[in-house]
Amino acid sequence: MSPILDLPNELLYRIVSLTPWSDLVPFALSCRAIHVRCKDTLQERLALKKYSALTVGGFDLDESYFTGSDDLMVDSKHNAVLILGNILDEPDVANWSRIIRIGDLCNENEPFFDGHDSDDDYRDEMQLVVERHSIGLEKMVKECVFIPEGDKTDAFESLCKPTGEVVAARLLLTLLPNLHTVAFQSNSYGVTKLLEVVERIAVANRDPNSSHHGKALGQLREITMDRWDTEFGEDPHVYGPFAMLPSVKVIRGFKIDGQYFHWPSSFAAPSSNVTEIDIEHSAVTSGAFRALLGGISALRKFTYHHGGATVGEGLYDPAGIVKALIEHAAASLISLDIDAKDTYMDEEEVQYVGSLQAFRVLKTIRLEEHTFQYRIVIAFENVQALSDGQYHEEEDSQSDDSREDGSWDRLVDILPASIQTFKLVQTPDAKGFKELFEGMTKHKSEKLPALKTIQFEHSKPLDPDILKDLKSAGLKLKSWNNTI
Repeated sequence: MSPILDLPNELLYRIVSLTPWSDLVPFALSCRAIHVRCKDTLQERLALKKYSALTVGGFDLDESYFTGSDDLMVDSKHNAVLILGNILDEPDVANWSRIIRIGDLCNENEPFFDGHDSDDDYRDEMQLVVERHSIGLEKMVKECVFIPEGDKTDAFESLCKPTGEVVAARLLLTLLPNLHTVAFQSNSYGVTKLLEVVERIAVANRDPNSSHHGKALGQLREITMDRWDTEFGEDPHVYGPFAMLPSVKVIRGFKIDGQYFHWPSSFAAPSSNVTEIDIEHSAVTSGAFRALLGGISALRKFTYHHGGATVGEGLYDPAGIVKALIEHAAASLISLDIDAKDTYMDEEEVQYVGSLQAFRVLKTIRLEEHTFQYRIVIAFENVQALSDGQYHEEEDSQSDDSREDGSWDRLVDILPASIQTFKLVQTPDAKGFKELFEGMTKHKSEKLPALKTIQFEHSKPLDPDILKDLKSAGLKLKSWNNTI
């Protein structure tokens, strides 16, 4: 008999629980006694692998920008009603899900979408689940404290129809206690009803005295949205109820069309615990960002890459966004990244951001070179969202007759003393920016003592004199990922 079998059962089970998945199967096949001790762990890991990421509705995985990185994550694509049936058959399934992706849901207008199998067998499978679990599904609806009592009869009746996936998705959000990420795609049908449930959950989770505190979405950390077509963008109002949840730290988005943003009426700003915003290939106005940032207590990382008119009508306004960040995150922000991302801009549209010294702990900055070039123009940086969602334009309040139009700031005069890494995105049509680095050799140690690295993102050679001066200041220079 193998010496390992002489070990106490408690120690053997501990060894099994710590064995990597790649080694667990051959370990279980080594002998019958080991297999018996591995059986439960194998079943649990197989189930976790199957249900760790759920996809419901017409969510297109091939077109999704944010895919996740969990090693155990494989996709389990179901109609939400079928997942409820799986939970009734095996309650532990609810504990294994970490990610749920929600596309357009089956409803009375669109019984099936591209992401669904629309054949008779699929419809029959849904009907079988409803017939077999009618009592259990009714109990689920009745016991859901986040669906109003007056809505529960209609909710159960809708759930029993092949077009009742919206109700099933609402229930899922209340039944998956270990969800880490919720992802929406293509302006998901039924999202309004889902947000009503999420807001009720958020209100309960924010109140430690609530009898419903912590009963749902207590582990949720990230909300993402993306859109696979190019005609429209996602609406950022979806972020609001999720960002109210105390556990949510990250907001991500791809192709967001953000002309305005409003927090739910039940929210008291600034109390959101979101620490990171990452929105790319989007068109979000500074007014929308200002409203969103006004509800966040201590933002740490901010990334916004503009997507231009292919996404929406939002103006590219780095100056307005920086102002909003200074207003709401000057004491907490450590990473700032704003980029037009190949969106063509006329010279008159170039936005001058001015001094960044109001940021107290900012360590990493990534900006385009023209944001440091002073312009006397009629700018759009003061575009504000009015209460009715309309916009107006004001003249640039930064105009200063003492400065020459087109002049450059000096980095030593405008960067915060806390900065460690500065990344400069160079545009192909730039007309020189040597002035940016003037005084670096003489004043770097006094004004920018923490600055260690400057990275150039460019498609053209750098001025040898600039490189020489920066190296003499003791700076590490990089071009993309290579040291210069």
